[in-house]
Amino acid sequence: MPAVAAAPTVLLDRDGLAALLGRLRSDGYDLVGPTVRDDVIAFGPIEGVEDLPAGWGDEQSPGRYRLVRRDDEALFGFAVGPHSPKNHLFPSRHRQWTAERDEAGEVTYTPEPVQRRRLALIGVRGCELAAIAVQDRGVAARAHRRRGLPGPPRRGVPGRGELRAAVGAVLLRVGCTSTVGRLTGADGGLAGWVS
Repeated sequence: MPAVAAAPTVLLDRDGLAALLGRLRSDGYDLVGPTVRDDVIAFGPIEGVEDLPAGWGDEQSPGRYRLVRRDDEALFGFAVGPHSPKNHLFPSRHRQWTAERDEAGEVTYTPEPVQRRRLALIGVRGCELAAIAVQDRGVAARAHRRRGLPGPPRRGVPGRGELRAAVGAVLLRVGCTSTVGRLTGADGGLAGWVS
């Protein structure tokens, strides 16, 4: 797994973000960012700034999630939602091989090639970046253990590490500006805010 290169922090206005997203698209990146869909803010394909959840936020508490209209047009004015960018980096479904039986009854396995992809994840939070790093380490650690396992032939069959390595990703991080709720102390008093 390639190491994540840290970049300097840059503050972009809406026009600057639109220009950056346009450049990424013209360079062949698939854009994925927060969108309003099915009454939640979730990561999905976007074309540009106009697809981001401008003016939308959320209210969350144990067992509850609600989409709410904000008093401003903030593009990232919500807490981490019920979906993560993981499905875009680690596809939950991937055909690993196909099998064909010839007239003699012999089975031939053909590995499915891994599709290379350029991905730009827009609006990723710091905690999500940390989770991606943990997943990358775990996938890399498991890659060496899967060699020589019994079952269908594994030579040439991509594992999670190969699938993740096929995604060339640019991650645009945003700061946490919305609180999820309050932390309550043992005595019921306010212990702090969760951001």
